[in-house]
Amino acid sequence: MKQARHQLSSSEMGHLCIYLRQGDRVASPRGWRGRWFGKSLTRHIIEAARRDGILNATAHSAHYGFSGGDRIESEYTETTNLRLAVFVELVAERPRLEQFVSDHATLLAQRILLYKHVERWDLGSAGD
Repeated sequence: MKQARHQLSSSEMGHLCIYLRQGDRVASPRGWRGRWFGKSLTRHIIEAARRDGILNATAHSAHYGFSGGDRIESEYTETTNLRLAVFVELVAERPRLEQFVSDHATLLAQRILLYKHVERWDLGSAGD
C-alpha cells in the first residue's frame, strides 16, 4: 500500500512561558474583596492573549515544585495550594509576543518570563 506524500514547511515562531502562582489575582479597585475574589491572573492572561491574536495560550499546573527562590510547594489532596506554581504558555511570532509583553507589562512585572525560538511545522500534500 502506497502512502501519500506530504510536503513539510516550517515557519519561525516564539514560545513564551510566564510563571505565576495559582492564587495570583488581577488587582481590583474593590479593596480586600477584589484581592481575594478577583479574576485569576492566569485566566486574565489567556483571555488577553486571545484578544491580542496570540496563536496558542495554555495554562499548565504543577503538582510539586518551586519558582524563583521560593520554598518547595506541593498539591494537597483536600485543598488547593494557591502558592503552587503554574505557567502560561504562549505561542506566536516573536514581534507579536514582544508586543503582548509590552502591552501587559504592569501585570507581567516581577514574573519569570522565558522565551524560546521554535519552528512551526505544517504538513501539506505534495500537490499543494
